[in-house]
Amino acid sequence: MLEALLRGMGWEESDMAIDGLPSSSTMEANMENQNLSSSFSEELIPGLPEEIALACLLKVSYKCHPCLRKVCRRWEKEVTDPVFYWERRKAGATRHCVCMVQALQQPPAAETQAPQAMSTKQEKDASSVAATLYGLSMYDLEQRTWEWLPMIPEFAQEGLPFFCRVVSLHGKLVVMGGWHPSTWEALRCTYIFNFSTQTWSRGADMPRVRSFFACGVTTTGSSSSMVFVAGGHDENKTALATADVYNLDTDRWELLPDMSEERDECAGAVLDSKFFVISGYGTNSQGQFVSSADVFDPATGTWSRRNEMWSTAMAAGSSSPNGYAVARDELYTFHRQTLFRYSPAKNAWNPVDAVPEATRVSPCASTSVNNENLFVMGSDVSRSCNKTECRGLVYRPSQENGNNCGGLWQSIELHPEFSGLAQSSCAVEV
Repeated sequence: MLEALLRGMGWEESDMAIDGLPSSSTMEANMENQNLSSSFSEELIPGLPEEIALACLLKVSYKCHPCLRKVCRRWEKEVTDPVFYWERRKAGATRHCVCMVQALQQPPAAETQAPQAMSTKQEKDASSVAATLYGLSMYDLEQRTWEWLPMIPEFAQEGLPFFCRVVSLHGKLVVMGGWHPSTWEALRCTYIFNFSTQTWSRGADMPRVRSFFACGVTTTGSSSSMVFVAGGHDENKTALATADVYNLDTDRWELLPDMSEERDECAGAVLDSKFFVISGYGTNSQGQFVSSADVFDPATGTWSRRNEMWSTAMAAGSSSPNGYAVARDELYTFHRQTLFRYSPAKNAWNPVDAVPEATRVSPCASTSVNNENLFVMGSDVSRSCNKTECRGLVYRPSQENGNNCGGLWQSIELHPEFSGLAQSSCAVEV
């Protein structure tokens, strides 16, 4: 698509690189020759009606957007406009992917700009650094391909902060908190990855230090998506009842009212545009997970308490609540080898399907994709050679109502490079 567009702008076959994209030297030379400041036509693509030209640009993959921006100022203006993302979504030109904070099994190739392993000297000098490094991996469900995303420049050699949280909104990734990989200091940092520019930027710091917290994104329109965080513990290991909200458009955090109780190691989910903070434990009850949940309604700005949401039966034998995800506007979770669905009317969990044998679900790596499928990253217990080796699964819930209706499990092929333990995940549309 991009190759055809560039030919229409006057680029020659010899100007194209092997993969159909212009080389850097060719791009710069042609830009000088065409004198962007005055020579380019005001038309988006010369000779094409505006709506057809825009439709062509919308179809170009986000991976080619950095090249589009270099073609001319008009294209740069279009591609960098926030409306461009929403027009791509409306045109069906976006792809549904899953991003994960995942352990590096081997250093990615240098050209991917992904996180690199630490040198021997660094490992000796920083004895407090854990042996495992983490990066951001992405799986394209349509193309069935894996890739590493560029590393946050500040952590290019050390890997991502341990236990950081990641969410997606407006076609961007937001990485929050975690522990510094060298010092283990609890961080308040916020980083935003722009898929269109393939660059990272620093956002406003979280107003309070928190680790092992719940997070979620509420979306009611193209300009009203908010990131919510709640619970966890502070730098003194004190469990928190506090909560905050982040506005990506204004790059501002605001304090929210406190929850009904402290909730360390709680789980988060968004259902019916409300932010659920499920289970957790207080400062004086380490590891004793409660069965209640607090639910924040952005429309009213208030919390409501839901007792017995994480039932005693499900809690038995569990060290913490498993990952939660919403598909087809229903809340799901995993307990042992069973997939459960939540009934808000009955405040009860109903068994839906069994997880494929020999797969143990990872608590942090389940997410919903396009509100249709559940993506699951779990340990493959059938292999004893590496206890952290993972298995990827996609579950499509049945259209039928009722319990035990079953769905379709599909296994995901994992390259060894992407078989490391996943700490957290989120769906992204790019």
